[in-house]
Amino acid sequence: YHAGGLATLQALRAHYPHDDNLERVIQWASMRSDLKPEKKARPRQIIVNWRRVAVTVVLASAVILAGFYAVVGVRRYVLPVLAERRAETNYVRLVARCDGLLAAENIAEAETCYNEALAQRPDDEAVQMALQDIESRNKLAAAYSACVSAYDAGNSEETLARCQEVQMIAPGYRDVQDRILTITQRARLDEIYEGAAQALEMGLLEDALAGFEQLASLDTNYRAQEVKDARVQIYIALGREIVSG
Repeated sequence: YHAGGLATLQALRAHYPHDDNLERVIQWASMRSDLKPEKKARPRQIIVNWRRVAVTVVLASAVILAGFYAVVGVRRYVLPVLAERRAETNYVRLVARCDGLLAAENIAEAETCYNEALAQRPDDEAVQMALQDIESRNKLAAAYSACVSAYDAGNSEETLARCQEVQMIAPGYRDVQDRILTITQRARLDEIYEGAAQALEMGLLEDALAGFEQLASLDTNYRAQEVKDARVQIYIALGREIVSG
């Protein structure tokens, strides 16, 4: 700064050559300029705030670690819990659908449904009991079907055996009791018919007539035409005996 000021003062002296005060100031400035070392321009240095850099690095590292552990925690704990809850909900819905099918008597579909549930949870006692119930129902249905088939075929002994088997499994099931009574009565009618027919062959007309009359009184539909023909035959034979006597 002294060099610049000295040059200005020297320029003023050219206009005021006789000004003593100006001359003294110029001399003083010249002396200061000679004593003052000349400053050299230094390149500007970049000042780094290492403390701020360290704090920023620590914070960034903390954020990264927190994010990492958050992701690990979600994968290890949160996602398995959500998956377990979702599986539980789906399983409950599956069992409810199975129960609905069983209540609607859709046995085959219910059995398939419960087997699917059992494959997921083999230790579910409710599902095991439901499958046992279905097994019992299938066994009962098969026994009843055999009873009906024998009944429709007119096989009294087979019908009685099959229908009694149903009664042992489920007393009072459907019309089994009525079928047993019908079969029992039919067996009794068969027995009476066989006795009457045998008496007729042996010529015991009165015994035969008693048997056929009993059949007609017990069940008018039982071998109706055969019983009618036998009665007519016996009455004619008895009439001939009366006439001949």
